[in-house]
Amino acid sequence: MSPSFPSANLLREHRIKFSWFNSDDHAVTCAAAKELGITEGDGVFVLGFPMGLVGGDRNFVIVRQGTIARIRDTLAGGSKECLVDVSVFPGNSGGPVVTRPELAAIQGTKPLLASHLLGMVKAYIPYRDVAISTQTKRPRIIFEENSGLTAVIPVDFIRERSRSTRNGRSRSRSRTERPRIPHRLRPMSQERFKKSASPIDPLRSLIRRLALVAFPGIEADGG
Repeated sequence: MSPSFPSANLLREHRIKFSWFNSDDHAVTCAAAKELGITEGDGVFVLGFPMGLVGGDRNFVIVRQGTIARIRDTLAGGSKECLVDVSVFPGNSGGPVVTRPELAAIQGTKPLLASHLLGMVKAYIPYRDVAISTQTKRPRIIFEENSGLTAVIPVDFIRERSRSTRNGRSRSRSRTERPRIPHRLRPMSQERFKKSASPIDPLRSLIRRLALVAFPGIEADGG
């Protein structure tokens, strides 16, 4: 089945091949992840278009691999994000994180025999170091680096945010006077999308826009 939403039509106009995740078939909720035995040490693939490496003939997704660093607190309901051990950069925000199928498994865990959409990239976890003045004893410079750990938003909370966004829009449409929507969340027509997206970079613009709509502020976090 081929998607018919406006952004898909735009990608077709530029002859860019693309695919999508069917949430019923590909996505794994926290409850399903527990049943499958997904845990720390399991492999993942992170897909995206980091550092502007896209355009022209380079419209194929960049794949990096890593491992789940911490997820049991998320599966237990104690956190709304999990951690994976993989470096991401600007352009990765909103990109899918997919489990890696493996026949072998750590003793006491289950092997994953198929890929599942685990969630999407939020941002890297920064490592900060502070330089202190020897005279004033006050902080002078803060050094920040990519720690190599990445925060991932699980499928459950993507669905939750998507539902609340849709419900909010429905309530707004039902009111006589529609409240002003912040600029970055304002619905964009296909014509405005064409003007704002570079002809050679529509896919990266689409991914970034979907990420901003679903999770406002993640771009500012370094993703």
